Amino acid sequence: MPSPNTKNDTLHLILGVITFVILVIGAWFLAFELIPILATGNPSILAAIITGTLVAVGAIYVKHIEHKHSVEPQFRDAKVQMYNDFIELFDSFSEGAGPEDAVSELKKWRRQLLFWGGPKVIKTSFQLKNTAENLDTVEGMGNSVEIIGDLILAMRQDLGLSNRGIVEGVSSGISQATVVGARYKLRHADIFLQCLRENPSMLSKEFSAIEAVIEKERGINNPNN
Repeated sequence: MPSPNTKNDTLHLILGVITFVILVIGAWFLAFELIPILATGNPSILAAIITGTLVAVGAIYVKHIEHKHSVEPQFRDAKVQMYNDFIELFDSFSEGAGPEDAVSELKKWRRQLLFWGGPKVIKTSFQLKNTAENLDTVEGMGNSVEIIGDLILAMRQDLGLSNRGIVEGVSSGISQATVVGARYKLRHADIFLQCLRENPSMLSKEFSAIEAVIEKERGINNPNN
């Protein structure tokens, strides 16, 4: 069954062909018919021609808008479901409780993404494999959470949501995506962002030790210990 995206592309192609044909006919009519009529100075004929042309073009445009408005809600709902499925899958990986067929599920999501996802979401998803690399330092962890944040922001933008003001007080040298990714994935995001700003070469195990001290002081049981 063709997706709404495929139908929408087909409609755009058809409308493009129709518009091109109208322009060609209009150019021919202007060159061989309209100019001689204008020369005769018959205003009633000229008015009828202009009115008919405007009605035809207006009807095509209205049909296009109606179809766009009828398809877009369905298309957006499909995107919301697809992005939600990925977030759930990604969270399960992070919690060490991914499904047995996780690889198959991820491949299935990527196939859907190629047909339904926005350009920026697709581009950012290619970097997901890098989120598990170079995590020995706080700077490496920062690069990882920035990719996650970029993907979240791209998904929101693709759904027509504004990312303006989603985070406040972004520090110099730290991107909005890094803040979003850190606050989404890390237990002590603000402390991590402070370490990233002041000592990016700090080893990850040193940061984990800081987290352990904080959680001990707050009486928090760390599930990873």
